[in-house]
Amino acid sequence: MTAGQELAFRSSASSPQFLLSSDGYLRMTLTAFSAVPLCHLLTQLHDHQHQKAGSSDCLTEISGYTEWVSRTLPVISVSWDWTLGAVHGKALCRREGPPFSNIMLVDAQSQDLGADRTAAALGNVIDTHSWQAVALTALNQIYRGGPCQI
Repeated sequence: MTAGQELAFRSSASSPQFLLSSDGYLRMTLTAFSAVPLCHLLTQLHDHQHQKAGSSDCLTEISGYTEWVSRTLPVISVSWDWTLGAVHGKALCRREGPPFSNIMLVDAQSQDLGADRTAAALGNVIDTHSWQAVALTALNQIYRGGPCQI
């Protein structure tokens, strides 16, 4: 794994320990989540074959998903959908919709923020980091034999 494949929110001297709740969530504050480095696990394209409207119609949007995980036990997993566009002639991935995760953020009183507020907060954190280059590099490695590079 190369250094560019780690999404480090902040460096931490020791690995934090999180407890898995009976509902499958890892509960933590946004500050605790932000202190855990996430490593790129995979990036893939969505399969849109079944969405063709007619024999000559096809989708022109390229989209996919990416998943990032922690090196903690239990593992934190955060994934999100993205679409591919271009800005000034360069490929650019943009997160689409809320992220998916096994995290439930809690407030200072350890009360759940709820799924919607957690997803919104995680999305805001994701949007402040440069994950796009890692995702595009992964796609180029997967589809290296194709007609063009992204």
